[in-house]
Amino acid sequence: MPKLSALIWDLDGTLLDTHAGLCAALSAASEEMVGEVVTQELLDEKGLAGGGLDEICDALVLPHATDPAALVRSRFASLFLSSISSQPPSPCFSDASPGLSSLSSWPGFPSLLFAIATTKPTATAEADLRARSVPGHLRGYFHAVQGTDGGMRTKPEPDVVLAAARKLGVDVGETVYIGDTPRDMRAAKAAGCICGILVDRAGKAERGEADYVVRSLGEVKGVLAGRLGVPEEGEFEAAAGWGGRREGMVFMTGKRGLGYYSDWRTVAEWTGPAGGRKGKGGGDGGPLMMVVAILAVWAAFAWAFYRASKEQEL
Repeated sequence: MPKLSALIWDLDGTLLDTHAGLCAALSAASEEMVGEVVTQELLDEKGLAGGGLDEICDALVLPHATDPAALVRSRFASLFLSSISSQPPSPCFSDASPGLSSLSSWPGFPSLLFAIATTKPTATAEADLRARSVPGHLRGYFHAVQGTDGGMRTKPEPDVVLAAARKLGVDVGETVYIGDTPRDMRAAKAAGCICGILVDRAGKAERGEADYVVRSLGEVKGVLAGRLGVPEEGEFEAAAGWGGRREGMVFMTGKRGLGYYSDWRTVAEWTGPAGGRKGKGGGDGGPLMMVVAILAVWAAFAWAFYRASKEQEL
């Protein structure tokens, strides 16, 4: 079972509801330059949703322009930035803060790290997280913010995802990427993430190379629990609390028999009956503690049987 150290998130369309504003700014620039309207449907149709400005310009504006490509791209970017800077703040999705809060306080992953990997420049993404999220900013959830800065290729190339993992100091193979476009999923695959989770709130997106599709951020925890074999809150009926961690023999809600659970550093450990979840995470002494717990339960039953026999003799 893979080790999970971090969740890496796309920004626009995943956490911030910026699609309408971005389309309006792209359309304003395109209309002024070549008289072409840009819609979200057009971006989706051409596979440009979530793409960089140069890529969008080359696909939609450059074929109709007569000036040199470098000049066309520069003017397109200038008009786009001028338009978007005049727009009111874009809200965060209603499920963004609750979803992030739930994942950040997941007992099975007490050291889980969060990062942003977005097509925007890092400085713009930082500003969006702090000021463009209404009613409150989301920046406090993230240990690192990585944009597609100079020299980096845009998604679906993996550059920004790899850079975000490096910023966190983790192996990208221990991360999950969460985004809202097919190019996000291709970037996750190219980077070597554990999996890619596509957030499709409208239920209209193409699955593409997504490993999982969810309708809200509230569903992400369930996907991770199933993929990694980690019990969610509410599945515990009994567990010992040692040193701030839940550890020991547990009865799982809706499951038959006993299991063993331990809140270790990153991945919880659960070894249960046939048909139950199984997983092994990174803590020291996990298997030994499981043996000790099983022996303790056996000793308790033996002692109870012995006492019952003595009482019958009397």
